[in-house]
Amino acid sequence: MNHTRNTRVISLGLAALLSLSSLSCTLEMKEKETAPVSGGGTDTQTPTEETTEPAPLDETETVLETEAEEESEIMVGVEGDTEPETEAEPVYSQGLGYTLLNDGTYEVRGIGSCQDTALVIPLTYEGKVVTSIGNSAFSFCFSLTSITLPDGVTSVGNYAFYGCSGLTSITIPDGVASIGNYAFRDCSGLTSVSIPDSVTSIGKSAFSFCSGLTSVSIPDGVTSIGKSAFGYCSGLTSVTIPDGVTSIGDSAFSDCSELTDIYYTGTEEEWQAITKGTEWDKGTPAYTVHYNHVPS
Repeated sequence: MNHTRNTRVISLGLAALLSLSSLSCTLEMKEKETAPVSGGGTDTQTPTEETTEPAPLDETETVLETEAEEESEIMVGVEGDTEPETEAEPVYSQGLGYTLLNDGTYEVRGIGSCQDTALVIPLTYEGKVVTSIGNSAFSFCFSLTSITLPDGVTSVGNYAFYGCSGLTSITIPDGVASIGNYAFRDCSGLTSVSIPDSVTSIGKSAFSFCSGLTSVSIPDGVTSIGKSAFGYCSGLTSVTIPDGVTSIGDSAFSDCSELTDIYYTGTEEEWQAITKGTEWDKGTPAYTVHYNHVPS
């Protein structure tokens, strides 16, 4: 009887131990299932990584950034630029001869020791204005090829450039009122000449024997064309004469063998009223006078 009771007690003890062991295993399994996975998540599945698109830039910000970039580029360009080149001062001819006139200005007397073939006469000499080119100042200077007169010059004297056969161009400034007798006679290399509106008289034989001239435009200020002024200009083909001219001297256009056209800015009646000297057009073949011409 005691033996049976003891057996039952042992059996109950073993059953209790087995039940406790089973409960411990069950709790351990649940703890493993609920334990956090590596990386800090609470689920055994790997979480999906969310991606977010960047917010669009505000239009105002974009414009400001663009303007800032452009301004930066401009500033870089300005810093890198060099200052604009200034026009070089003309190199004036040295060694010319001068004469001080009574009015306190200077006249160019002659070539002096100057060796230039392209003359550039200065506006002033020793602080005083150069106002005239003297008589025979450069006559027979065969090596001269060009001459630039300063703005202060008002007169070109008689024979001033007589016989300068190598001369091909001359710049006569506004302000020159008179061109003297024989001033450019025998300048056979001269192909063109621009006479400014300030000129009122062209002297005797001023451009005679300038065989290289092909056309001449007399300025509006001229009232008289001197004797033989353009005589024997064998290459001259056209002349423009303003309606202010009241007299054309003897032989003014004589022996201009190629002259074909005279352009006159006045009417035919005004042309006929001009006083024309003896043989003003002697030796010149048939030419056409175009009345009421409007210079271009």
